[in-house]
Amino acid sequence: MQIQNFNQKLIDENVEITIIDYVKLLNYEVYHIDITFVNDLLLLIYEDQCCIHHDMLYKYGVLSEHDTHDVKRLLEQYKFTENVHYVANREDAVMFKGGKPKQNYLLHPDTFKKCLIRSLKTDKYTDYYILLEKCIKYYNEYQLLNMQDKMNNICVDRTIELKDNSKDESFVIKLST
Repeated sequence: MQIQNFNQKLIDENVEITIIDYVKLLNYEVYHIDITFVNDLLLLIYEDQCCIHHDMLYKYGVLSEHDTHDVKRLLEQYKFTENVHYVANREDAVMFKGGKPKQNYLLHPDTFKKCLIRSLKTDKYTDYYILLEKCIKYYNEYQLLNMQDKMNNICVDRTIELKDNSKDESFVIKLST
């Protein structure tokens, strides 16, 4: 019922809203989950290459220790394929004491998002994707309600002005509801 009231309020206030703004507003009004990261994730949609440094797994709380061995274990655990889901980058590797290079990994955006969703350390990313699924359904309902409202507000009786008024012609337009 709360969602129907939310959608009706948008209709009553004649709000035209994108689905992204709908998700943000519905979350703000109803769900109250942490989606502060949403704009960052949306920007990744435009990338179709392995471009996300593995440090982002630490930033987003998927991994807690800055150890590339943990990154490698995670990638193997999820059965990600090198040069498809990620690339191992030794060229930019930093030398540790003893001359051992640190391995850097660049993840594909989809791989990164899968890591977020599967994270054992936090549920906020799975909560976000569940929210998205709900919002797709609710946004569709909002669009249907909005279309129905517009159809109901169309004038039932309209006159068509003809360019040539000298002709005695009549037109009838029937609106079916």
